[in-house]
Amino acid sequence: MNAATSPVKQRPHRSSFRQGNLSLQIWGVTAAVLLAIGGSLAWMSYDEYGNTLEQEYRFLETHARFGSVQVAGSLRSIDLLLQDVIDTQFSTPDLPADAVQRHQLSKLRQFPEIHYLITTDNKGQVATAESPDDPTGVIEVRKFNASQRDYFTVHRDAKPEDYYRYQLSRPFKTITDRNTITISRAIRGKNGQFQGVALVSLSPAYFDSVLQQVLANDGADAAALHNRFGDIIYREPDPDKYVGKNIASGDAFKLYLRSDQQLTRYLGVTATDGVKRILVFSKVGDTNLDVGVSVQFDVVMARWRSELLVKALTFVIVAGLFLALAWGGQRYLLERRRSVEALHVSEQRFRTLLQNIPSVAVQGYTQDGTTRYWNAASERLYGYSADEAIGRNLLDLIIPAEMHEGVRAAIQETFATGQPIPAGELSLMRKDGAKVDVFSSHAFVNEQEPEMFCVDIDLTERKAAELELEQYRHHLESLVRERTAALSIAKELAEAASRAKSTFL
Repeated sequence: MNAATSPVKQRPHRSSFRQGNLSLQIWGVTAAVLLAIGGSLAWMSYDEYGNTLEQEYRFLETHARFGSVQVAGSLRSIDLLLQDVIDTQFSTPDLPADAVQRHQLSKLRQFPEIHYLITTDNKGQVATAESPDDPTGVIEVRKFNASQRDYFTVHRDAKPEDYYRYQLSRPFKTITDRNTITISRAIRGKNGQFQGVALVSLSPAYFDSVLQQVLANDGADAAALHNRFGDIIYREPDPDKYVGKNIASGDAFKLYLRSDQQLTRYLGVTATDGVKRILVFSKVGDTNLDVGVSVQFDVVMARWRSELLVKALTFVIVAGLFLALAWGGQRYLLERRRSVEALHVSEQRFRTLLQNIPSVAVQGYTQDGTTRYWNAASERLYGYSADEAIGRNLLDLIIPAEMHEGVRAAIQETFATGQPIPAGELSLMRKDGAKVDVFSSHAFVNEQEPEMFCVDIDLTERKAAELELEQYRHHLESLVRERTAALSIAKELAEAASRAKSTFL
């Protein structure tokens, strides 16, 4: 393996990889945080929705129970009236007819909603009829035969277990054109034989006070009394609009009929007014009646929706801030990635240039002196291949023993201060033990991993040339001195010859 292909010398560039991962982490963390915040807000809203709904159901159930108890009490009052009428009419000894009439009228004055108090014989013919507010209509009623009316046939055909149960009829119009319902009880002999019916024709408004009490608090906005056929016997508010209307086809009432519980909950659009409601049905004792209490869903959930909107807006604002931060972070990473990649390309070009410089030996080493870079010129200059040099300490390679302490201290100071070692001439060691003179300079690089680069220029040829030049200079100087001496001798000889000639002449 040579220096050009050394995996240690060519350190892997991981900046883009790390920054790419960091970018994914930024968006991943942002998504996770937003998901957590959104999930928390959604769960809180869902929980608040359930709590609001449950609280309203419980409130309505309380009022529905109250209403059913009140209706049962009202029906019981009418039933007691009917029993009193039967006892009075069939008392022993028999009371005069006018005494019976006075007694019945006195009782009716306690119930202004009763139109008529009627008794029939076992054939359905009206036997007695009294009315506190319609004495003229009584005349027609007394002529009526009720044998085909439901309130008569239900008692006539009753099974023994139902002999002494009172019955509430479905709403209908009387022969005097009044909306009414009847509450009836069979008249029976000592052995249970059917002898006729005692009944009251009752205005549905009889239940107005009961339903008004149910709606006395603001938690409900509608209350109604139904029978098992789905007929609305009475409703508050707007009784004139709803009395007599049938809701048997509605999903709420179908759910109620299928239930065997005392209370039945329902959430949805009601057949009564086509509005989405929170509704509770409560059965009225062992009768065929129920009290329904409800409130509009939108009214109950108005506050919850307002809080949901606030939470949604809060989430949108928070999400916008997080996304803006994530976007800014990503842009910063992209710019940094471009810078790092450009730096990496520049570094790679620089290292390639260093690797291919034929006359400049370049080494890279870390703070502890471990060699990280060794170019081809270093191989030629010091005799160590890249495989031999990289990973070893420079002190063990090319630094003479007498220089170890000084070089080690200089390296530590450079990595501590960032100031490179001063350039100068050094005598370093080759692999074969010979010394080589170089001019050495250093550059400190503080990247992800701080590193020192050493640039050595071989001075061997220059030193040899300088020595040869010095020797040549000394030779010339010697020649000059010798020539000068010879000239001086020749001059002296010439002068001596001249003097001799003059003497001879």
